[in-house]
Amino acid sequence: MACPIDVEDLQEVAVLEARRRLSKGEISSIVFAKKSEQAFMTDDKKAAVLARAILPGHKVQNTPHLLAWLIFAARLQDSDKDAIVAEMTSLNRNLNPHLEDAYREALRCRLMAQQPAEGAPVPAQAIAASPRTRG
Repeated sequence: MACPIDVEDLQEVAVLEARRRLSKGEISSIVFAKKSEQAFMTDDKKAAVLARAILPGHKVQNTPHLLAWLIFAARLQDSDKDAIVAEMTSLNRNLNPHLEDAYREALRCRLMAQQPAEGAPVPAQAIAASPRTRG
C-alpha cells in the first residue's frame, strides 16, 4: 500500500514539532499514522498526548496494549510475558505494573470470549460431553 507524504504533511510536522518539542521521528510517525489510517504506537507520554489530539483515541497504543492483544490472540504464551518484562527491565523501562495489568486484562477478555453469552444456545458437543447428559 503506497502512502505518499507530500509537502503539506511535512509542513504539519514542522508546526507540530514547534508546539510539542518531540523528536522528528515521533512526529513523523504520527503524521504517517494519520495519513495511512494506521495505529500509532509509543510509550512516550508527550507523544501519546499529541497523537490523541490528532488521531482517534483507539489508534494510539503502547507496549502494554500490544502485549495484551498478543496474549488475547494467543500469539504469545504466558511464559513470554516474563521474558518481555525482564527485557523491559534490562532496558530501564519500568512498564512492569502496566504490563501486568494488560496481561491480566487479556486473560480476562480471553476467558470471557470463550464463555457463551448468558441465554445463548449451548453447542451440541458441550451438551454431549456434560456429565449430566451422559447416561
